[in-house]
Amino acid sequence: MKHWPIGGSTAGRTYRCPGWALAASQGFRPAPSGARVVSNATPGLPAKRGTFCHAQLEWLVREALKGAHDWALSDDDITLFVGAARAQALDLTDDPRGYVRDKLGHAFETLGELLQATPAGKVLIEYSIAADWAPEIVGGTVDYAWITDDEIHVLDYKSGDGALHMLPRELPDSPDAYPDILCQLVFYAGMLFDADMVEGRGVCLHALHAHRDTTIHTWLSLTHEQFAHVWEKLVGPAVEDAADMWDAGAFLPGALRPGAHCQYCPTQPFCPALEDKLRAAARAKLTPEALERTAEILELAEALKGLETHAKELMQAALEGGQDVPGWKLVQKRRSRSWLDEAGVLAAFKAQRIDPALFLKTSLLTPAQAEKVCKQHDLDPETLLGEHIALSPTELTIAPESDSRPSQPPLEALIDQLATLEH
Repeated sequence: MKHWPIGGSTAGRTYRCPGWALAASQGFRPAPSGARVVSNATPGLPAKRGTFCHAQLEWLVREALKGAHDWALSDDDITLFVGAARAQALDLTDDPRGYVRDKLGHAFETLGELLQATPAGKVLIEYSIAADWAPEIVGGTVDYAWITDDEIHVLDYKSGDGALHMLPRELPDSPDAYPDILCQLVFYAGMLFDADMVEGRGVCLHALHAHRDTTIHTWLSLTHEQFAHVWEKLVGPAVEDAADMWDAGAFLPGALRPGAHCQYCPTQPFCPALEDKLRAAARAKLTPEALERTAEILELAEALKGLETHAKELMQAALEGGQDVPGWKLVQKRRSRSWLDEAGVLAAFKAQRIDPALFLKTSLLTPAQAEKVCKQHDLDPETLLGEHIALSPTELTIAPESDSRPSQPPLEALIDQLATLEH
């Protein structure tokens, strides 16, 4: 699969900080081919699992569209996929069959509901498309797209257990609130739009996320005019600016825009704009009146989470390599203790006529763990567990505007509402 410097999976970052790709290419060594790169990271286990799940789901969908497979995951499929993972020496957790079922079962059924009424010739699977105005710089691979008389549908499938990717029910009023998954899907649809494949139709964006043991399907329908505005006036121009900077090797004014989105950006260790922001934040005085400044520092705090980990790794590598870093040293980690032989310990207790129960602890699984066990054994968790589960009290917390949860009114407003109800 071809990877473009400016692509769909990083469209949210490009929208918020068009200069990131050029900054990354200047901070990392070129690839062996001499090409500039935006990351030097090798794929980790989560990425390898994601690639594996994408490939198996693609095979299932292609077979089903040909009529060679039902739109349901079978036990034979699970056995086949677990065997394929073992052949690749790919770890699919301690329960590989359960992992395959969770990541592919409901996702495959959902795609069946969406696609089986669509002629196979109008379904695009793993469809790579580049921008005709910058084919070597801008492009992406659409997981699934299909065309109806009124709409073009674009779907992205995700299988990671980290952040949950959901589309809002309506297009947010503020472009700053666009979640990354919305920007990603707008990017893919924009590539199709520029290739004249939309042709006056509306655009329906779909996010299908097999998150842990639950698969969540969210979608957002946009009229042709709505989509054209989002692509041509908001996301598209940021992509064009990023491509122009990459091509010219020079930054446009204000192209680097630090914020919470910096958390997973590969340019963190050497981004000059982020460094300037952090220095200014370190000198800031927080007061109840300076809320705008406080919000900015909270965004930077999110960005620092990843930077701290990277800095510690670099520091340890330098010290282990013999470099002298003033103020830092190598030390032994605090040592933990563990049993050499648990069975031997229990046997020793029994030999001394000591009740092993004194040293054993049992506890009930959490509701989430119990629900997963129910699904594995074809039990209805709602019937079996529902009346025994209590939700924790509702509490307020803060979140960035891009968070998918609805905004809550201030406490004063809630108190006024309660007072009105009482009277």
